[in-house]
Amino acid sequence: MQGMRVLVPRAEIARDALPSLLANRGAEVDILPVYSAVCPADAGPALLRLFGDEGVDVITFTSSSTVVNFVQAFPEDRLPAILGDAEIACMGPVTADTARKLGLDVAIVAREYTTHGLVTAIAESAARK
Repeated sequence: MQGMRVLVPRAEIARDALPSLLANRGAEVDILPVYSAVCPADAGPALLRLFGDEGVDVITFTSSSTVVNFVQAFPEDRLPAILGDAEIACMGPVTADTARKLGLDVAIVAREYTTHGLVTAIAESAARK
């Protein structure tokens, strides 16, 4: 990879793992933010409606930004009551670490960090119940 020029289009806020690995192998890396992961202003009320009377069994998080935006959508002191008994499922260890740092009790972490891996982990957890 020495001397290769690599363009990494990504979110405005993203981990530097890929660019760092490429640079460590000798590539010249250009990072281009192409989108911004922001929480809509009305997310809190919309999320509260989803929890409603029936509640939610599992909440999935596929990235650290989804965890951050989700947590910021609620008043911090109300989050435990809102979550109820919902299990937190994360696509991988980085997302799970972010969730834990923000006070969420992570019950499920995919071993394979893909959508399929997350679905498999949720199904395995459900089968154990």
